[in-house]
Amino acid sequence: MSHIPWLLFISLCIHAFLEGFPVGHHDDNLAIGIAIHHLPIAIILTTFFLNSHLNKNAIFIFMTTFAIMTPLGTFVSDYVPVLSNYNTEITAVVIGILFHISSTIIFESSEGHKFNIAKVSMIVLGIVLAYFL
Repeated sequence: MSHIPWLLFISLCIHAFLEGFPVGHHDDNLAIGIAIHHLPIAIILTTFFLNSHLNKNAIFIFMTTFAIMTPLGTFVSDYVPVLSNYNTEITAVVIGILFHISSTIIFESSEGHKFNIAKVSMIVLGIVLAYFL
């Protein structure tokens, strides 16, 4: 079990837990968006566990733990008064994580971190389309 990507698993669980905070305070579209967002994460995490040669029961336990993190975050944000007082701040952290990850993917995924006019064009197009929607 020494090949388990512990840091990856724990950080993704914390990430999923924190994403649960804004879910309880917004409409169902946010929950659907987070569920869609978790699908590729679950695929990557499962791939790492399979490459670690874990048995199916261990993988099931790890993935079930990951799956309950967001609902657990929603529950905690609603029923733990100390944390519910900081819902705005925790939501800001979640949004900051989203911006950090997305900007890293967009701007640093090319070799040598070179400026890519195609990516910037798609960003501008996305902003224009979002404006009209």
